[in-house]
Amino acid sequence: MENTNQFTPTESKYVNGQVIESRNSSNMPEFSTTKPAHIEFYTLNQYELDIISKGADSPLHLTFFFFSFPISFGALITLMFASISSLSTLKLQLTLTIIVVFGVISIWALLKWYFSKNELKELIKIIKSREKIVS
Repeated sequence: MENTNQFTPTESKYVNGQVIESRNSSNMPEFSTTKPAHIEFYTLNQYELDIISKGADSPLHLTFFFFSFPISFGALITLMFASISSLSTLKLQLTLTIIVVFGVISIWALLKWYFSKNELKELIKIIKSREKIVS
């Protein structure tokens, strides 16, 4: 024999001092939305649409800089101030040099972030300054 009293979501409302409970037959929650006051349409070309869909990549460059620069700065200090005898192995010197080159790339990422941090905001300002399409 099947159990017909399975759990179903309920919806409670407070009406005239009483709580009224009703069973929701679907398992999906109900959402209430309001109509927007107005919708504005703008024309976009394919290049602008590609930039917007790609999003801003400048935070990624800044994160790369904050990750790699301290490590490479430490390696640079080690290369500069360590005695030659402590860095006698070619493998160690090569490893530290590669880390320092990694730091130079991180400085490039910082410059790329600095010059492109407002690119997406400026593009949206340009699009919004255009004449709106009336619907």
